[in-house]
Amino acid sequence: MQPWLAAEALGDAADDPAVRAHLAACPRCQRDLRQYRGVAGLLPFGAAEVAPPASLRDRVIGAVAAAAASEAAAPRAPEAAPAPRRRRWLAPSRAGWSAAAFALLSVALLLWNLSLQRQIATQAGILAASGQGWQSVIVLLNDSSLRWYGISGSQASGRVWATPESAQACLVAQRLPALPSGQVYQVWLARDGGQVSGGTFEAREGNAWVIVQAGEPIASYSSMFVTVEPAGGSDWPTGGPVLNGSLAGGTSASAGERIELIRLLHD
Repeated sequence: MQPWLAAEALGDAADDPAVRAHLAACPRCQRDLRQYRGVAGLLPFGAAEVAPPASLRDRVIGAVAAAAASEAAAPRAPEAAPAPRRRRWLAPSRAGWSAAAFALLSVALLLWNLSLQRQIATQAGILAASGQGWQSVIVLLNDSSLRWYGISGSQASGRVWATPESAQACLVAQRLPALPSGQVYQVWLARDGGQVSGGTFEAREGNAWVIVQAGEPIASYSSMFVTVEPAGGSDWPTGGPVLNGSLAGGTSASAGERIELIRLLHD
């Protein structure tokens, strides 16, 4: 029920009559849903408005204006005596220039609209992934067994937030080095001399947070580290650790630290 309750708090739960019937009769789930909604109210869900690229529109408007100005400034020849009828190509009239300009503008706006649709589709995918991440964060924040583990490197530092029984963790990192194009950060979980991938992520201005998918309870792994890998990730670590830390012990997350985690994710 917990992931469904987290999704319900975000307004993104699947409509399941059996689950809703259970919720209506279960005081514990009703209490958890109220708590989830309280946390959800602190989370940022409004996507920032992004202005569409103006370069294409400016070029089209400039081209239409230049064509109209050129046609208006062109000298007009005096009318000549009627000539015998014959087939010939006619110079574009004012109406012809207007029609051509309108056609050019229509095609350009169509291309612009298609570009915007691709951007919207990309943003929708990002928001969907972000929504799933926030669901996991809500479940973690409302778990009384939430703990954090320090993770550090020569430059970067961070914390891993997890519960012993969960197969998911939230890694929050700061001061990560900027990466060249075609490279990403990849999370690894280690135990018994082997490593499994916990997913890839990118940093923004040196900061990042990512939901790590462990596959098995976090308590079954001994450590976590982060390497730089080619875009798409690697099957095995190929670079040295940028972050590294033990998953043994950990510190119980206080109420203040949970609020601090929300602030970091918001920033």
